Amino acid sequence: MDVLGYGVCRLALVPVRLGPEAHAPQVTQLLFGDHYEMLRVDDKRNRIYIRVHMDGTEVG
Repeated sequence: MDVLGYGVCRLALVPVRLGPEAHAPQVTQLLFGDHYEMLRVDDKRNRIYIRVHMDGTEVG
């Protein structure tokens, strides 16, 4: 999968969930300064699929 871009978490804590719903299971979290790769953006542009640099977790 091609990487669209890279990002750095600028918030203290961001829960990373399996789906867009608030009750979707949390698989990991990003902390301030964590790096991630943007893999894909959905058609409605309201969800980003990422790979967390620290542990290689892919969510999307």
